[in-house]
Amino acid sequence: MMAGADSAVEVLRMTHTLEIGDDLKERIESHRDEGQSPEEFVAELVAMYETEGTFLQEGYSE
Repeated sequence: MMAGADSAVEVLRMTHTLEIGDDLKERIESHRDEGQSPEEFVAELVAMYETEGTFLQEGYSE
């Protein structure tokens, strides 16, 4: 066994850039919780979509 082989394995993640318009950026900013990053906000939206199958609006039903 190599020295240091039992230490934590470094995980490399690729990042990608999404281009959005100023209006959408402002809308996202207005809905984020304090301290929540835009990436965390989008991840939460995707998780909600995957769980529910659609985004629900208050007072709206099909």
